Amino acid sequence: MFVAVDGGGTGSRIVVTDESGNILKYFDGPPLNINTLGDIKFERNIRNILGKLQNIVDFDVSVFCFDLAGVTMNKMRISNILAKLGIRHFEIVSDIEATFLAMGGGEDCIVVSAGTGSFAYGRKNNVSHRAGGWGYIIDDEGSGYWVGSRALKYSFMSIDGRIGKTILVDKLKDFFNVSNLEDIIPIIYRDYVSPRKISGLAKIVNEAAEEGDEIAKKIFDEASLELFMMIDSVAHGIGLSFFDSFIVYGTGGLILNVKLVRKKLKKYILERYPKFQFSVKNVSNIVGSLMLCYKYKYGEFDKNFYSKVITGLHYKY
Repeated sequence: MFVAVDGGGTGSRIVVTDESGNILKYFDGPPLNINTLGDIKFERNIRNILGKLQNIVDFDVSVFCFDLAGVTMNKMRISNILAKLGIRHFEIVSDIEATFLAMGGGEDCIVVSAGTGSFAYGRKNNVSHRAGGWGYIIDDEGSGYWVGSRALKYSFMSIDGRIGKTILVDKLKDFFNVSNLEDIIPIIYRDYVSPRKISGLAKIVNEAAEEGDEIAKKIFDEASLELFMMIDSVAHGIGLSFFDSFIVYGTGGLILNVKLVRKKLKKYILERYPKFQFSVKNVSNIVGSLMLCYKYKYGEFDKNFYSKVITGLHYKY
């Protein structure tokens, strides 16, 4: 059997399939970011997951793939814990790598993602390059968090008179149920410290943009340009030029849900790379983890397995 574990800072998802891609079990699990948990809590949470698998999975022969937040500098720590718990066959990858495989199905491509965070990653002829994805304090330009932060920034600049008027001011007051924009400051610092909460404000920006607000449209234009700059960096890093044909997949809530971002991003891509194709897909990165399980066992990717897993997840869950 193949076991894919997609773990982040707030929770995890686990999918079990057979070698043909039939989905046997799906459940949610505890957080798995070793940076925030530490070794002891991380091990405890892995034990929790294994306890739910013990009646259906043979740990001696099954293949596991863990795509985890905070994995880049911690593979050896994680490997030692997994081996200690009796998992013999496993892969450990970042969520970026898993997303790349889920979107492209193992084929060469570039993936740009703009959810709460953002990144671009591409591969051509075994040469890969990454841009972005370094976390909201340092990076994540063009992400949902970045857009939400810009909404707050530009709204306060507007009431200062530093930029033009925007309906974002009234929309934020309505959203937070306050009379003056200044009254949201303690709410932001108390209840909106997480990137995910700030990212949720992107919905307000989308409403304002659809109503014609120029500042809101400016935010999405800037976000699209930031995402394109990541794509451009990746394209250069894997050796692509103006003359090449290649496919770019877009994913993440901001790209999937905001028409203006998709439109602007495609415009920027085709202006620089007229032979590129831009396509939007919504495929869980856990699909990429399952593909790595398959490759671990058979040494290659399989399109039929890929399609069956996607169909099964969509149909069942």
